[in-house]
Amino acid sequence: MMTLAEEAAKEATRHDIKMTGRRKMAQAQEFPRKPDPKVTRPNLPHGWALEMLMDLETRVNGRWAWWGRCHWHFDQTGQLPDSPIPEMDWEDTPEPRTMRMLQACMETLEYGGSSGSQNIPYFFDWILYSLGSEWVQALPREPCEGASDRLYQIFALDAMLLYPYDYFGDLLSAYHWGGNNGFYPTPLGVVKMMSQITMGEKTLAQRLLTTYDGCAGTGRLLMLAGDYSVRLYAQDNDGIVLKALMINYYLYVPWGIAPINFPEPEVVIETIKCWQFDPETGGIKFE
Repeated sequence: MMTLAEEAAKEATRHDIKMTGRRKMAQAQEFPRKPDPKVTRPNLPHGWALEMLMDLETRVNGRWAWWGRCHWHFDQTGQLPDSPIPEMDWEDTPEPRTMRMLQACMETLEYGGSSGSQNIPYFFDWILYSLGSEWVQALPREPCEGASDRLYQIFALDAMLLYPYDYFGDLLSAYHWGGNNGFYPTPLGVVKMMSQITMGEKTLAQRLLTTYDGCAGTGRLLMLAGDYSVRLYAQDNDGIVLKALMINYYLYVPWGIAPINFPEPEVVIETIKCWQFDPETGGIKFE
């Protein structure tokens, strides 16, 4: 296992790699990339992009590698290692070029006549299939010919890792997901403040606190809570927004994808006395 000094050195190296990646992205002549119709990938295997994601993420943020060490250490000792959750430099607003990349992905799905929110389920399923999710185990049916080949060339994992943010929440909102009800995610800057107020200081012990969001949406609150805790639970009545949450977990919060089966603590039930207002004394009396 690495020492704290070695962890700090790794963090500094990741920061340098991230800054270099951002500069290269800013200098790129063509971004988002334009698809070449001659490029075809008809038989993409399930999970073809997962190894790429883990490699890229480990280079710039280091959470997949840290979580792998946590699994190993827990198997050996029954405890997490004494190293903090790697910091994530969350964006308060979507990085414009990364957002344009996702919009280009959506636009390339409109060749067959379908448009807007009709293509969102396919796009999310294509990403989850690429990342090896159990939720989508077969390459989804294309809304138009060549859709998968074009997404293969346009979709850029590195851009989303270099500028961490819930892009899919903004994408759903832009395409008016939910019809008349709409989808309006809480601004990430506000979520960041809510997480800081709710979770408090970042400590090693706090990593085991259970965090539950019953209206999780695309997972903004849980993504930020993942800076403090590795025990995250989500629920929502919209399967599409939960798929967006799962993609965000793959990108930024791997303990949401591959959790450790922590033993449940022993439950202690305390006896609570019943009480009522005593009009004679103006106080409280217990029974």
